[in-house]
Amino acid sequence: MRLCILASGSGSNFEAIQTAILEEELSADIVCVISDKMDAYVHKRAHKHEIPTYFINFKEHPTRAAAEHSMSLIIDTYNPDYIVCAGYMKILGNDFVNKYSGKILNIHPSKLPKYKGLNALQQALDNNEKEIGVSVHYVDESLDGGRILKQVVFPIYEDESLSEIESKLHQHEHKLYVEVLKNIREIKNEKGIN
Repeated sequence: MRLCILASGSGSNFEAIQTAILEEELSADIVCVISDKMDAYVHKRAHKHEIPTYFINFKEHPTRAAAEHSMSLIIDTYNPDYIVCAGYMKILGNDFVNKYSGKILNIHPSKLPKYKGLNALQQALDNNEKEIGVSVHYVDESLDGGRILKQVVFPIYEDESLSEIESKLHQHEHKLYVEVLKNIREIKNEKGIN
């Protein structure tokens, strides 16, 4: 299975997936990493593993569609089975999403359909939730509204600090993304997804 990673930040989900590949827990190859941030730490992580990285500067393109067309040219060179959004903070345009329909995965830090969009954890905390979740879903034209492949839910406690909750959340994200990628054929069959 060939994976293209889209990321905007530190790349901890990238690292979790790459570690699972190196430890032969996941039969896949990360063929490239694309970021919309030149200084994103994910570039350093990928270089360490000799994985090619690309920076798409949206400000240098007249429109988002033009920037995403540049991204598509890179992606099509590598012909990935899946485009894995791993902390990619831009909303993908409809043309891009439709071109790669059924191939784009995202991870979101909530039990969707609750708390879509930015600051999902803070939204949950502001609503005094006693448990929160992580969801892996297909990307479609709606915001965090694509078909859900798998979710986990876990409790949060009053005496936990925000950094402790975030740490727990990231641990669940890393584990869940690898689990979904590892079992994606079975998950799709189970849910009747072509």
